[in-house]
Amino acid sequence: MERQKRKIDINDYNNLPGFLRIEVIDGEIYTDDWTMLEIDEDVFNIPATENRKIKYRLSIVEIEEKET
Repeated sequence: MERQKRKIDINDYNNLPGFLRIEVIDGEIYTDDWTMLEIDEDVFNIPATENRKIKYRLSIVEIEEKET
């Protein structure tokens, strides 16, 4: 599992969009073995609310092919 450098707390976790499939262990974000997730700081700082709808963009940053 890949690790996110930012240590997150419960408030940060609650601000993340619900469609993300992650685990948080000791303040670090883990995804699956083949996905690395980069999260912009604004996602942590500007939570969606009943009155504030947020549109997220999911994009590919880099593709790394491993030789077998």
